[in-house]
Amino acid sequence: MTKLTDGSQTIGITMCIRGYAGRRRPDISAGFFETGGLPKAEDGETCIVEDVSCCVDWAFDWSNYRKSFFDPEAEVYNKENGFTRRVTVEAI
Repeated sequence: MTKLTDGSQTIGITMCIRGYAGRRRPDISAGFFETGGLPKAEDGETCIVEDVSCCVDWAFDWSNYRKSFFDPEAEVYNKENGFTRRVTVEAI
């Protein structure tokens, strides 16, 4: 889970891909939001962003998009056929 804050709200967000048998691939939220380059809050693990709501919208766009998120011209990922993208958001 990746923690994000914009000063007015703080969330924990998880983004993963699940198969039909419920097998879950690792959480990709830290890489998706490129948290290594974001400033951290006082706790050292919560990332500071401009707008938490915008980040949530991006995550749900990713979960509903079946092509490459970064290359709209690309074909649907073959490795994702039969899998669903899941986003979980919780207020902290």
